[in-house]
Amino acid sequence: MQLEEERQKYSKSDGMNPDILGLENGSDLQLIEMQRDANRQISEYKFRLSKAEQDITTLEQNIGRLEGQVARYKNAAENAEKVEDELKAEKRKLQREVINLIHLS
Repeated sequence: MQLEEERQKYSKSDGMNPDILGLENGSDLQLIEMQRDANRQISEYKFRLSKAEQDITTLEQNIGRLEGQVARYKNAAENAEKVEDELKAEKRKLQREVINLIHLS
């Protein structure tokens, strides 16, 4: 947005009479300096955009990796719960057998 505002500001000033801008013959240095500043800002904004796009790509890759980990951990937790239920059932069965053996003795 800042880049667009700067472009609009400079495009408006490009159409103006140099006398309105306060420039006289031979004092185009101010205009050249303004153009350099604008180009410098444009370059900086392009660099920031490129960096932001790289950051977005990295974050998207991290999201994919983390979602994969969540899926694996979820499956592992479900399997552990299943094994736990089976072990509890086996424990109850063995306890009943022990009680039956005690009563038969």
